[in-house]
Amino acid sequence: MSRMSPDEAVKWLGVKEGKLSNCPEDMKNCVCSFDSGRFQVSPLKVQGEGAIEKIVSCIESLAGYQLQKKEQNYAHFIFQSSVFKFTDDIELLQTEQGTVHIRSASRLGYWDLGANKKRVEKLRQIIQSL
Repeated sequence: MSRMSPDEAVKWLGVKEGKLSNCPEDMKNCVCSFDSGRFQVSPLKVQGEGAIEKIVSCIESLAGYQLQKKEQNYAHFIFQSSVFKFTDDIELLQTEQGTVHIRSASRLGYWDLGANKKRVEKLRQIIQSL
């Protein structure tokens, strides 16, 4: 797969077999805490009860993010860049108390210049300050 269309990208969304989808092997525009190797990021850690609710509340307050779906242990946001209006999907899945897995992926193209990894690390810094 040399490029992914937005229609193809949304097929990777959601919880499948109790986890978020791994990143497509030949794409460079995705990171996921369930993945391994070059696409892997660490899950988010939040102290106390209601970890996913705390993270959702935090993300909702940031510019460019829109909540698309919220369930008991899952949330899906879209992020739209301010200049080129690219749309990225950010998914959260709480698997145990205090541990929230994250996946961030671009809907278009195959390379993001590291934008999704930077976004996850920025969210991690904000969440650690809670």
